[in-house]
Amino acid sequence: MLITSSDAYPNFIGSAIAAFLIPSFFIAAALAHAGVALFVDPATALSTKWGFAIIGFISFGIVALIYVIYFFGENIRKRSKLAKRF
Repeated sequence: MLITSSDAYPNFIGSAIAAFLIPSFFIAAALAHAGVALFVDPATALSTKWGFAIIGFISFGIVALIYVIYFFGENIRKRSKLAKRF
């Protein structure tokens, strides 16, 4: 996805890379903190099965987002004034 966004917006490649990486870093940080809440703290911890199930559901959502971008990316780029025309 990083290569696709940088190819679609060659004049704004720095912004395209930042638009991809910054949310990725926030998601990674949130999941690291969620892991502590799900597995370490016994007062609020869910069972191990539910902890892994929640992380799996989040992963399914991220995978679905990738497929949406894959199938509808051309329409999104057509509407963009900044995207490169191929």
